[in-house]
Amino acid sequence: MTSDGLVASVFLKAIRAQFVGGVPSKPIYPGVPKSEAVGKIIKEFPEALSAMLTVLEDGGLFPASPTPGSAVALVMAAAKVSGWPNDVATVPGEWREKSFTKFRRYEIVSAMNIMMQAYHHGGVAGGTTGFPPEKP
Repeated sequence: MTSDGLVASVFLKAIRAQFVGGVPSKPIYPGVPKSEAVGKIIKEFPEALSAMLTVLEDGGLFPASPTPGSAVALVMAAAKVSGWPNDVATVPGEWREKSFTKFRRYEIVSAMNIMMQAYHHGGVAGGTTGFPPEKP
């Protein structure tokens, strides 16, 4: 488990490195001025989700030439480093045999959560409270 309650995986570690970097309070993504961040997120989050689902569910390929620094480009970099989605060895043992595809879907949802955290911690969304909220 990670400090934010996610099941640890090679792909999610790579996603966190691409979007958040080494300093969670100063994430890499979205990497644009606050005035441009909302538009970038609105455009790129669905594209990143679609790309991951296309690769996993349809056996398709990531886009040939994503915009450098875009959510899709960062996801592709994380996928390349981690061998996602095909490297079976990167799936925790208890998930490997019976729930491989379910775990990959879990990683997609968790990747989107990490992207949202990067956006939030970049100071372009919400207030100053912690994310995610404390458990009751």
